[in-house]
Amino acid sequence: MINLTDAYGNQVNKLLSSCNLMTEDIDFSKHQVLGEFENNDLIAIAVLEVYGSFALLRSVAVTPLLKNKGVGSHIVKQAEGHAKKLNVQQLYLLTETANIFFNKLGYEQIDRSSVPKEILKTTQFAELCPQSAVCMTKKLNDE
Repeated sequence: MINLTDAYGNQVNKLLSSCNLMTEDIDFSKHQVLGEFENNDLIAIAVLEVYGSFALLRSVAVTPLLKNKGVGSHIVKQAEGHAKKLNVQQLYLLTETANIFFNKLGYEQIDRSSVPKEILKTTQFAELCPQSAVCMTKKLNDE
């Protein structure tokens, strides 16, 4: 896993688009954009928006040909490890389609109103994700 720069922007946008995920607000200068490669092809990404001891885990994507092969779980675990190195204690996310996947990885569904204000102010929470998206969290120190 490597921390990607804006030089990978086209590859990141292509992968996110192939998974029907938003690309509008990814900022390589502010976000931790983590990627996995296979034969020089970007096969998985996860983005962390870090706000002190909290972070938003978002834009988790795996190339469609490798779905259900453990790549998604791997990139999420890598992102969690990276977050721990940044002293993040709790991750939050929104999902419309992957709540069962994240539940298997230890994330719990919570009410959107219980999310810290730093996370609520993110573009994902405030503008891009619909109110119908499932809100989930995971404490990183529980492992």
